[in-house]
Amino acid sequence: MQSKLLVSKKLLHLYLVATLYGSWFSMGIWAIYTLRFTSYKGLGFIELITSLTALIFKIPGGYLSDRLGREKTLRLAFAIGALGYLIKALANTLLDLSIASVFLAVADILYFSTMPAYLFETLREKSSTKLYSTVASVQDTFFLAANATAGLLGGWVYDKVSPRAPFFVTAFLYLLGCLMLQNTTPKRPTSNRKHTLNLAHELTQTLNTFTTNAKTLLKRVKPFSFLLTILTLGTSMVIMYELIDDLILIEYHLSGFELGLASTVILLLGALLTALLGRLTSNSRKNILTFGIIYSISLVLAPKIGVGLAIVFATLRTALSAQIQINTEYLLNKISTDSKRASLQATYSALTELPYVIAAVPLASLVESYSARNIAALLAVPVLILLLVSAMKIKIQSSRKRNTSHP
Repeated sequence: MQSKLLVSKKLLHLYLVATLYGSWFSMGIWAIYTLRFTSYKGLGFIELITSLTALIFKIPGGYLSDRLGREKTLRLAFAIGALGYLIKALANTLLDLSIASVFLAVADILYFSTMPAYLFETLREKSSTKLYSTVASVQDTFFLAANATAGLLGGWVYDKVSPRAPFFVTAFLYLLGCLMLQNTTPKRPTSNRKHTLNLAHELTQTLNTFTTNAKTLLKRVKPFSFLLTILTLGTSMVIMYELIDDLILIEYHLSGFELGLASTVILLLGALLTALLGRLTSNSRKNILTFGIIYSISLVLAPKIGVGLAIVFATLRTALSAQIQINTEYLLNKISTDSKRASLQATYSALTELPYVIAAVPLASLVESYSARNIAALLAVPVLILLLVSAMKIKIQSSRKRNTSHP
């Protein structure tokens, strides 16, 4: 029954969507491409623009997904993403790259705020929500495999054809994704009410939604120390993914093709490991804390390792971060309703990204002065302490419950 569900027509369609969206031919070379036009400080500025855009549009993105419908929102994500990659391919200045980053940030918001809710609702139609972690792991495997394949080809294209070519190819694939979704039968939005666009009303609704969802997180995710821990861990993962992981590899002076090859190895093995980890315990809280501790230890050791072990640890972090995200999404899906599922996910993401928005430029400057590996280790220490304390508290609480139930 489970194997038939994993290859059902609807889920195969979602796997294909994930594969197309994950075909980032610029995966391994985006940082060195950006540094052709600017310095580390300029790269930090672009990251600031990207993260600020993500933060501003995070809640409206989830809100739009809940109102517009999942397929239409995904179609819009592909269209906006295609435009962003096209602008990046034609870029000549820091301003061009910044404009492209705004479009790509909005596209990512629409995609990543929609897909978890879409997948959960698809499984619920088949009364199979308990398989969410397993199916999401399979979907992430397709996404990461697409990252890996595109990253390898993109590195070769960057060196042998043109530094701009990887962005043109990704733009073309996103157009294909948009056309593919054009041929699907749209699922009706959760709400059937007709709406008219009113900017002031939408802004007020966004702020109200954020406030309501933040209160929901505080009320439903207990204890508070656990909520604080997963938010801090989420922020650490955002910083590593958005900036530092790629800069760590650049510090080993790899070429465009070598960066693409390293990204491919990291993502292919990471995809396989993601699928394997998805078969472990269904205890989401335990998974988040266990995976988070291992994730943080790999960062603490970063300054002392060579390029080979750096690639091994990056592979491990790829799988662990995917599983942490999947387990967090499952927790959030369980405490939300259909009409607010995507916006609650978006609120959580916004809370994890806010610190990075504030720190992007200073972090890039610190990396230039002290190295990405040292900054990664420094940031990981407090996160690791929080994770260990939270794990100990939950273990003590579980022990007390067992002692109470069995006098």
